[in-house]
Amino acid sequence: MSCHKHESIKSCSFFKGLGVASLVAAAAGAAFVLYKRSQPVEDPWAEEYWSEVEAEDEEEEAPAAE
Repeated sequence: MSCHKHESIKSCSFFKGLGVASLVAAAAGAAFVLYKRSQPVEDPWAEEYWSEVEAEDEEEEAPAAE
């Protein structure tokens, strides 16, 4: 991006700053998305969860039957 002679210096520096800020924001957004996608996702409705609950229920019911 070049500054033309008919543009003021303030206008030129504003657009350069805006461009740099936009690039930094885009890079930060992309880094955030990549970071979140790299994190493991645990499914709360996975089968292991239910098997743990059933095992706990069986342990609680066993003493009551005695």
